Amino acid sequence: MKRTLFILFFLIFSSYSYSQNILKGRVIDESGNPIELTTIVLLNPTDSTLKHFGVTNKDGYYQIKAVKNDSYLLQFSYVGMETSTDMITVDRNSPSDLGDKKMIPSALEEVIVVAEIIPMQFKEDTLEYNTKAFTTRPGASVEELLKKLPGVEVDESGNIKAQGEDVTKVLVDGKEFFGNDPKIATKNLSAEALDKVQVFDKKSEEAEFSGIDDGIRDKTINLLLNEKHKNGYFGEIKAGYGTHDTYKADGKIYRFSKTVQSAFLGMSNNINEFDFTHRGDNQYGQQIKGLNTSYAGGLNLSYSNGKTNRYFLSYLKNSNKKDLLETTESENFVNENIYYQDQEVDEMEKDKPNNIDFGLRHNFDKNNRLIIDGDLTNAKNTLERLVNTNTELNSSKVNNLINDSENIGDELSFDSRISYISKLKGDKLQFKITTNLDYEKDESNLDWINDITIFYSEDITVQNTSFHRNNFTEVNSFMTSPAIVVQLNKLWSVDGGVRISKTNRELSRIEASVSSNNEVDNSFEFKTTYVRPFLSFRRVTNKVYANISFEFHNMNTEKLLNESSYGIMKHSYFLPRLYYRNNYASGRKLDISYRTNYRLPSVNQLFPIQNNLNQLNVYKGNVDLKPEYNHSLRLTWTVFDQFSFTSFYVSLRGNYSKDNISWSQSIDDKFVRTTTPINVDGMYNFNSRIDFSTPLRKLGLDINLNSVESWSENRVIINSLENINTTLNHSLRLSFENRNRDKWRVNFGGRYTITDTKFSIADKQNYTQNSLGYFSSLGYTPSNKWNFDIKADVTNYSSQSFDESVNIPTMGASLSYFFREAEKASITLSAYDLLNKTKGFQQSSDANSLMRKEWNTLTQYFLLEFRWKFDQTNRGLRK
Repeated sequence: MKRTLFILFFLIFSSYSYSQNILKGRVIDESGNPIELTTIVLLNPTDSTLKHFGVTNKDGYYQIKAVKNDSYLLQFSYVGMETSTDMITVDRNSPSDLGDKKMIPSALEEVIVVAEIIPMQFKEDTLEYNTKAFTTRPGASVEELLKKLPGVEVDESGNIKAQGEDVTKVLVDGKEFFGNDPKIATKNLSAEALDKVQVFDKKSEEAEFSGIDDGIRDKTINLLLNEKHKNGYFGEIKAGYGTHDTYKADGKIYRFSKTVQSAFLGMSNNINEFDFTHRGDNQYGQQIKGLNTSYAGGLNLSYSNGKTNRYFLSYLKNSNKKDLLETTESENFVNENIYYQDQEVDEMEKDKPNNIDFGLRHNFDKNNRLIIDGDLTNAKNTLERLVNTNTELNSSKVNNLINDSENIGDELSFDSRISYISKLKGDKLQFKITTNLDYEKDESNLDWINDITIFYSEDITVQNTSFHRNNFTEVNSFMTSPAIVVQLNKLWSVDGGVRISKTNRELSRIEASVSSNNEVDNSFEFKTTYVRPFLSFRRVTNKVYANISFEFHNMNTEKLLNESSYGIMKHSYFLPRLYYRNNYASGRKLDISYRTNYRLPSVNQLFPIQNNLNQLNVYKGNVDLKPEYNHSLRLTWTVFDQFSFTSFYVSLRGNYSKDNISWSQSIDDKFVRTTTPINVDGMYNFNSRIDFSTPLRKLGLDINLNSVESWSENRVIINSLENINTTLNHSLRLSFENRNRDKWRVNFGGRYTITDTKFSIADKQNYTQNSLGYFSSLGYTPSNKWNFDIKADVTNYSSQSFDESVNIPTMGASLSYFFREAEKASITLSAYDLLNKTKGFQQSSDANSLMRKEWNTLTQYFLLEFRWKFDQTNRGLRK
């Protein structure tokens, strides 16, 4: 396997020996002043695709490295200046210094039709890419296009980074697309539908309207459609069938115009793909439990009335059936004893969630704006589970539990946020009110049978019990926050207001023994009301944003068991917050934030009635739990060099919790475990993250380095003894990718993770766990007719607490042939798990145990898939 990976790593680079050159120069205006952020690109003369590029610095200088011997279109472009294009030939005899390039202002009064392609331009705070300059294979998604854009990175899971920062929003023509999941747009829209891709820092909706900066920024990608795909319908259908009766089918239909956006998505498969973001696909680094059959459908509608008013709605329906077989080996310690448990799980789960996401942005006039966002979810779930657990001490049986259960659940949730802004005196004085309405309901009916055998001395005790339980939880929450915003001067503004909230959480449980017909009915309520006056001061300049705010939290809580009150408790908290952002130079940013908050215990944590579902692992809530008070400090430093497209990101974060909600365990001589949540002091955690990426132009590679360090200290009580559980985790990932991906696409690298866990009451159980992995992928598109992809991954898990290390190699490949006009149709043969070695595996630990799990998952199959693209424009239906 390693030999195969080695071949894939270096196959494309074995003949990398061409000549390379450097081009440099300076860009000035008519007065001889340097022009910063001018883009200089070398284009293929045949199709104007991007080959090499550079950007001028503040002194107007640029440098383009690793230019191959060839003929190019040399293009200079800057907003407000005429674009200049010249044919040049680069070889060892051509000059490297191109001297000064004088840019001439555009004649705005003239209408000039230019057929040139400008690959990318800096427009104020926006970096814009022209998709025509970046070639993609036929049928490529937006995600594949993004991987080719300088300064944009996409990892194996589809997460996007741009200019060194995580992308949190993806818009289509400036509008929301299927809610807040960026991957739905990038994985489902076709790259050929796009004209431009914009990258920028988006302000909040409130700040864009009010003109008063609230400091909120979301790294955003806006996908601008080309004119053809704004006129009529377009989409595609896919259908595939394979060995072991595997299948896959999906369809997409889109219609976009200046005022209306609509999209319909549908899919079905039994190859462990759950939804439209392919979260279940093992090739994205996910280990999926069980064998899953999934169905999903989605509808997205958006209507815009002018530049400021828009209304949107999306609906997603999913259905998933999972068959799971799982085994767990655990090593547990209590006092001076170590006992072992083996568990086998046979599970069948059916999950059917439905989600509606909606919102509107409406300006009544230039001074009044209404913003509404809402989400409605309904989910039905059926879970049939058979669990067999054996416990041993000193190689002797202690107990055995066979638990057979069926649970039918029905969940409904609704949350909404309504914000109204009114400018009373323009930008000087504004009134804002925000209201949140939230509702949750979860009802489940559980039937279970427990067969327990206890081996104690020479006696063997056998118990058989059957129960039925109806569990009902409900949450009603209302919060409103009126505030006044005052712009004191050009630099300072102040917010003042109050947050008023009332929440009622209820848990009702009816439990009956089938054999005795005894019924126990208990209900528990947790009521909270609070008043939180707040004051916030903001200072804003061109580069610096600073905010300091204070909240004074006065809260009343009441707990009732079977309508009997434990009394009303009063809580007071002072919640200071500080945020500072400094864009001290172009592409350089420093962020510092400190915040405090509190977390209330859940009703399940408070419910003081014993839960006997698993009679060897009993749970009981604690009605005396107090809220958890948290301090969080974070520092981030972001560097993005737009001249070399090098990015560097550092994040440091620390947290401390007072009255942290942890838990206490008591384990008796028959190894029956009883767990209760408790408050403890002194929970700490710290983590750091470093991301670095840069092009290695001489090697024709992009390099990405990611390092994560985390440390945590948690306290739990085990048989009245305090156990301090300390975990130190180190993670390193290094990957390389070729820069010229017109025909060949190569990615390879490795990852290494070390987890060091220590237990204060059981030093002998301290352990270190290692995970080492290698990965590679190779893609080849020789023409518009053919495409080939192969991916390989191998992961090794080892631990000093387990005798054997585990190796899991995976390999998959696909071959596609495109035909019909403009490659509208294709046939793809794909192979999954070519080595037939895939399996589900996990090693983990908690406060007093080490665990190793294995489960069934999708293994080797071959699938033949047919794909058909269609569009209907003003020229009629074309297939």
